[in-house]
Amino acid sequence: TIAFVKQYTQLKGDLADKIIGGSIAIDPSVLADPDVGPRMAGVVSGSSTNEDSTTPEYTQYVETLTNSWPDSGDELIVPVGKGLFGANWANGAEAIAQALESVNGDLSDGGKAFREALLQIGADGFESVEGPITLDENRNAIGNNYIIQATQQDDGTIVNKTLDTISDVDESFGDNFTASTPT
Repeated sequence: TIAFVKQYTQLKGDLADKIIGGSIAIDPSVLADPDVGPRMAGVVSGSSTNEDSTTPEYTQYVETLTNSWPDSGDELIVPVGKGLFGANWANGAEAIAQALESVNGDLSDGGKAFREALLQIGADGFESVEGPITLDENRNAIGNNYIIQATQQDDGTIVNKTLDTISDVDESFGDNFTASTPT
């Protein structure tokens, strides 16, 4: 993404009036790049992550992430963690932790009870750092998606602002894609 943005902006200028990005295009790690972030201001995207969330789960996640590397000197650790990749890993880890706790860490019999616990957590759903998540019969996630925009703050940093929330997005994207829909 960073290489694309740098090359595209060399040819065409800033991107806000030219593209609608995918979820990776305006990931916080991209926006944190001092050469790329300002060029992305105004770009709109869709994502399963909303970095301006104020839910207790997300707030605690970001606080833990920030406090875990206070002296790292790596300015990308927190932006990467706050974005799509870090948040999705956190969601998976949360489901695994809940399942392990429910079976008291028992992974005997090939992890049968653990796998059943994971399926139950998926069926019941849980509050993830990205909002509520459940699994459908194909074990695909059903959760919120967000329309976000890369926005320049007063201090010059570029962050994503949530413009809209679409709840309970499933694998069919609201029946727009089904088994009978052409490829």
